[in-house]
Amino acid sequence: MALLYIIMIICVAIFIPIYLKRQDRKEIEVSTANKVPCELHIKGVSQVNQFQKDIEVIVPSWNSYLVSIIRDAFTNENTIKFRAISAYISDKVSTYGDGDLFTSLDFGFRNINGDSFIFFSTHQKSIKFKKGDSIIFLFKNEDKVDFKLIENGYRVDKDNEGIIIESFTHISQEFIEKFRDIECLKWKYVSINGSKPVTGSLGNEKQKYAMEMALVFIHILADQL
Repeated sequence: MALLYIIMIICVAIFIPIYLKRQDRKEIEVSTANKVPCELHIKGVSQVNQFQKDIEVIVPSWNSYLVSIIRDAFTNENTIKFRAISAYISDKVSTYGDGDLFTSLDFGFRNINGDSFIFFSTHQKSIKFKKGDSIIFLFKNEDKVDFKLIENGYRVDKDNEGIIIESFTHISQEFIEKFRDIECLKWKYVSINGSKPVTGSLGNEKQKYAMEMALVFIHILADQL
C-alpha cells in the first residue's frame, strides 16, 4: 500500500509539470496569434487607370493608409499624395485649435516631381493663409520646426462649415523623419500681418497618425523615386 502511494506521488510529480507546460504553450500561442506586424506591408495595389495607381499600406498598428500616384495627362507631372489616413478619407491629418473646435488645421505630405511638400488646409473663416505666414510645430523632445507658407491660401473645397482653403511649403527629408520618429504635440499659426497667433494640439490618436503618415510617405518615396 505504501509502495503504491509512493508511485502515485512520483507520477503526479512527473506529469503535472508537463501538463502545465503544455497549457502555458497553448496560452502563448493564442496570445500571439493577433500580434501586429513588425513592419509595413503592401496590402494591395490598384491600377485605377493609365494615369493613377493606388497603394494600400498596412502599418504596425494595423491602420491602413491609401496613397495615390498620379501622372498628369497633359503635363506629365507626377504626384504622390494620400487618399486615406487610417479610417479617414482625407489626404491630411486633421487637428483643431486649443479650446476651439471651429478652428481646424489639417496637414499632410505630398511629393510632386521628386520634391516633397507639406500641405495645410483650414476653413477660410477661421484662418486666412497668406504667403509668409508661419506654422510652427512643437515636438515631444521640445524641438520646434517653423514652416513658412510660399503661397496665399486658395480654395480647394467647401463643406457645411464653409470654404476650405489650402497652402503649402517645402519640407526636407530630415523634417519628414522627425514627424516619423518623434511625437508632434502642438502647432502655432503666426500671421505675417501681426494678428493674434492661433494654437492647436494633437491628441494621442493624431500624434500616432502623423507618425504613421510620415512612415508610409518615406516608404513610398523610397520605393517609387
